[in-house]
Amino acid sequence: MNAMPDDLREIVAAILQRGEIAKFVSEVELESDLDEFGDEFLRVVVRLKPTDKDIDEALESVLEQIEDAIAKLDDRFPSVRFLDAA
Repeated sequence: MNAMPDDLREIVAAILQRGEIAKFVSEVELESDLDEFGDEFLRVVVRLKPTDKDIDEALESVLEQIEDAIAKLDDRFPSVRFLDAA
């Protein structure tokens, strides 16, 4: 079962908005891609604003929440990445 992209974006956005990192999120990208074996997965890229605050623990929590939420709606593995603004 594969969820609609807009539904997945809304779920990811909702998780990011209610978390400790909400004020650091600048952009979210979600797209389907294929791995080296031809299996489909979801690439979730969260771009973050620069910060000196240590948010690693919060990022780990958000990562788990995103993976769990997507797993309930979609069979594809979610590859979640957090990118710092340059």
